[in-house]
Amino acid sequence: MNFVMVSLLGFFGKYTFLGKSAYIIEIEEHENQNKINRIDKQIIEDKLIEVSGYAADLEFIRANMEAILPYVHELLNISTILSQSHKKLHVKVISKNGYTWEEFLKYRIRQHFSEEVLAFSNNDYSTSNVECDLIITDFPMVGEHSIDILTWNSPPTELDFEILREFIKQLK
Repeated sequence: MNFVMVSLLGFFGKYTFLGKSAYIIEIEEHENQNKINRIDKQIIEDKLIEVSGYAADLEFIRANMEAILPYVHELLNISTILSQSHKKLHVKVISKNGYTWEEFLKYRIRQHFSEEVLAFSNNDYSTSNVECDLIITDFPMVGEHSIDILTWNSPPTELDFEILREFIKQLK
């Protein structure tokens, strides 16, 4: 969050190089309806006021608080949502029996684990350049892999799900 705040201040600070007060188009109210608000606007405003007192070249923040605050609030909410998606376990499902069995395995996994805990990665059969934390497969995969692999029964048993639960607990 500190990195985001510093980046924002750097972005808004570019306006001071012009020697003019910052003019930033305000976000329309209808754009902010239906958005998830995970961070209190007042906390952000208090922090921006505090930071604006650190140096003379940051005084533009106070003068333009009404325009800056909605952008900072929106960006911090989005970054919070995105950072939480990285906390999920990203799983790639590969079945020797093809697409239908992969979908069946996903269906069975989804019965035990919600989207908040586990997300599925795309399903091509290559294991190079895989962007996931774990591969679940119903056949033994030979060779060295940089990603953990769980070899499951097909159809999966309760023991398979228990092993996955333990894997998820280890990540937290």
